[in-house]
Amino acid sequence: MTIFFNPLKKNIDSLIAAIVGFILVLILTSHSGIGISPDSIMYTSVARNFHAGKGWLDFTQKPLVDFPIFYPTFLSIFIYIFHTDVLQFAPILNATLFALVIFISGGIIDQFIRTSKWYKWALLSIIAFSPSLLEIYTMLWSETLFILLTLLFFITIKKYYTTQHYLTIILLGLIAATATITRYAGITLLATGVLVLATNFSLHWYKRGMHIALFVAISFFIPYANIVRNVFLTGNLAGNRLKGNMGIDMNISYFGSVVFNWFSGSTTQYILTIIVGIIILFGPIIVYLKQIESKKYALSYEKILTAFFLVYSNFIVISSTLSRYETINNRLLSPAYIPFILVFSHTIPYYRIPYWVKREKNRKINTIIHAAIMLVLFIGFQYYQYKTNAETYNNIKDDGIPGYAEDVWKNSPIVHFIKTDTLLNKHHQKTYSNQNYAVYLFTGYATETIPEKVRTEQVEKFYSDNDYYIIWFFTDENPDLPTIDDIKKHAQIKQIKRFEDGAIYYCNYNITTIKP
Repeated sequence: MTIFFNPLKKNIDSLIAAIVGFILVLILTSHSGIGISPDSIMYTSVARNFHAGKGWLDFTQKPLVDFPIFYPTFLSIFIYIFHTDVLQFAPILNATLFALVIFISGGIIDQFIRTSKWYKWALLSIIAFSPSLLEIYTMLWSETLFILLTLLFFITIKKYYTTQHYLTIILLGLIAATATITRYAGITLLATGVLVLATNFSLHWYKRGMHIALFVAISFFIPYANIVRNVFLTGNLAGNRLKGNMGIDMNISYFGSVVFNWFSGSTTQYILTIIVGIIILFGPIIVYLKQIESKKYALSYEKILTAFFLVYSNFIVISSTLSRYETINNRLLSPAYIPFILVFSHTIPYYRIPYWVKREKNRKINTIIHAAIMLVLFIGFQYYQYKTNAETYNNIKDDGIPGYAEDVWKNSPIVHFIKTDTLLNKHHQKTYSNQNYAVYLFTGYATETIPEKVRTEQVEKFYSDNDYYIIWFFTDENPDLPTIDDIKKHAQIKQIKRFEDGAIYYCNYNITTIKP
């Protein structure tokens, strides 16, 4: 890291903050282990299959296409190194990734145009105790690696500014390519690179064009291979994705709500969130244009971070409008959190100090007022983070991290039955479940998922099926799925077993052939 940052002895504060972040992740995952969502189970199953030499297949033995291939590949490397399962080493792995993110952030802050030790310590403490980032790094999600790759991308661009060498461009392209096969949103690094390289007016336009062409070629080649694989295996570029069903105004509102939550808690007020969303989405355009014009900021980290935040945040809003996936939330926007905090904290003190402070001619008084304002903002923000983290810890210390890591799932009666009874293994009929991820996670038993209602072709195919079991969980029933009553309209159903939290049904057109 010394080729990019100050030597370790001059960056000891970053190391301390990184250790704090490492410990916080381990504390939050101490009761239940790493947090687990359906995506986590997909990554885990693919990592296991890849390590076993089966390729990039999920737990249903279907090719992984909804997600890029690198994150489960990354996990499989550690299965090989540690000779243990993903869920066992995940807390340590995530804590290490978070520590690296904090440490690198400290190195970036050191190279800001205007910085100080107090400023750096304040930002490091904000990042280390960030509820937004702690949520990400206590879950088994690809964002944990993606955020680290974005920071490596930033420091490589900064290195390019000083060398302007083709080898640095190649490294930059490889990082962008790796990020894109970690998350498809990594395409924003390609766009950010093009934007930053194109506005590097210290180079002749011809050389800029050559560098951009090389960068794009390297950045795009590996993700293109991933997409070609997807098309060859399934006919889809990145899974069977539905068209967006939400207007851009609502997505801007959700975006504003997440940013608002980063600072002062949640709100559902449409007018407030859309105003915040518009300001945060388009305000960086003005900041970036000013940075381009300034000789001081033209080759700075501030410019790089602004460019990425501008590209990434707008990409999430636009893609959420065009394609249907989860509502814009902290997870989707988490890669923009550190760039936003760094750019915002740098822009506000130096360019947006209230006029009455700037007008004060006494430099000592000006400095005192300035410092007092910043101190009040810092204490208020950290108090909010403390309250949020304390509430989070209080909620998870006895029951586990929300999701499949919660004790309610581990102690499930229906899960215990599937693990210990031979009913499903005794017969070879197809099995469906409204929680097929949970069934695989806790029992190793692979089932088909019941398709969502909006996927009409898949639902019709499901209804036309015959002779199958259904493992139905009553907890957290998904309103997007057909209900048991819906299924009864298309097949005769007999309840085989009923539990406190679910039931097992047998479905057949002819009820007399049912198998108990």
